Amino acid sequence: MQFWSSSEIQSDVADSHRPARKDVELAINSVIATRSYGAGVSQWALIYIILEEGDDYPETYRYQKKNGVAEFRLTVDYANIKVCDDFEHRKQLASAILRSLELAKTMKIQSFKLDTFSHDVIDILTERGWLS
Repeated sequence: MQFWSSSEIQSDVADSHRPARKDVELAINSVIATRSYGAGVSQWALIYIILEEGDDYPETYRYQKKNGVAEFRLTVDYANIKVCDDFEHRKQLASAILRSLELAKTMKIQSFKLDTFSHDVIDILTERGWLS
């Protein structure tokens, strides 16, 4: 199991976003890589949309059964990211991850222990202080 993230991002916040995104990704992967949640999902893919004008990139989510990818494209508030510190930046990303876990409940994902996966991810984010 792998957590993967990328971004559609406004250029003026890209440099501060990159280390925050990688830090969150590494924290999650350090735990979930060794766990088994079932064969239904091999990759949890989250694309953060951090744009001043987000209308060109609507939020979407889907499950690709053929290759086991749960994909989410979720908006993170550009104005908050532009002014927040590094820690708050990670909290903003954690909120998007939490939203992806909630959205996954509406998807028809078979052979995947979503509750266990969600619990593990929430524990990681909470331990780091990224979720209140």
